[in-house]
Amino acid sequence: MVYYNIIMKLLVTGGCGFIGSNFIRYWFANHPQDSIINLDKLTYAGNLENLKAIEANPGYHLPSHM
Repeated sequence: MVYYNIIMKLLVTGGCGFIGSNFIRYWFANHPQDSIINLDKLTYAGNLENLKAIEANPGYHLPSHM
């Protein structure tokens, strides 16, 4: 079996909500070489505290508020 070391760039919408933040944490735990751009409108469901643990990750990017 051949395994490829592919680096992915993901775009996650709603990543500061419950499901999105859990997905981002899961992804970085299993694919630390990848990068993620998190687009979130930060309304009632989005919470920046959900991703406090990974905000220093060089592969993580949360653009300025939309």
